[in-house]
Amino acid sequence: MSATNYFIRNSCTTTLFPQVCTQTLSDYTSSSGGALPHHSERRIAKIGLSVSLIRTKTAYGLLNQSLSTLVSDDRERGIISDCVQEMKNSVYHLSKSIRQLEKMGSAKNPAFAYRLGNIQTWASAALTEVTTCVGGLEKSEVDVEFKSMFDEVTKVISNALALVNQIVVPVLN
Repeated sequence: MSATNYFIRNSCTTTLFPQVCTQTLSDYTSSSGGALPHHSERRIAKIGLSVSLIRTKTAYGLLNQSLSTLVSDDRERGIISDCVQEMKNSVYHLSKSIRQLEKMGSAKNPAFAYRLGNIQTWASAALTEVTTCVGGLEKSEVDVEFKSMFDEVTKVISNALALVNQIVVPVLN
């Protein structure tokens, strides 16, 4: 087992869905060169957030497309429209999380803990928004079409949040 695979597997043990975590992070690192240049909690959290953003954007796009092409009933249209907005918000919060992670700087920076808190808040909001969307879709006939995709999105965001929570804020003297 390579050092990268070991690091990924070890990092994923703290997530709610370790198999999904290991698979998605391994797939992502394989497609981007195969190795993590630096084995750090921040780097693995960024990959987790990036995977979440990609999956959420895909789900958002498919759901948005179904709103304009597949749904004719006004009630269904309202449910899907609400869900599309939740997914759009989730994409926004995941994007903000990634940008904030890129700006964190040194762990010795006084703003480090503040920025980490922002990332945790936004990733949690993204998860809540997807969960809200799924809850709304359960009242819809299109639920079956999107269920497995949204289950996957929920799992990867949950895992990303767990990876973010592994980032340690040092005690500054």
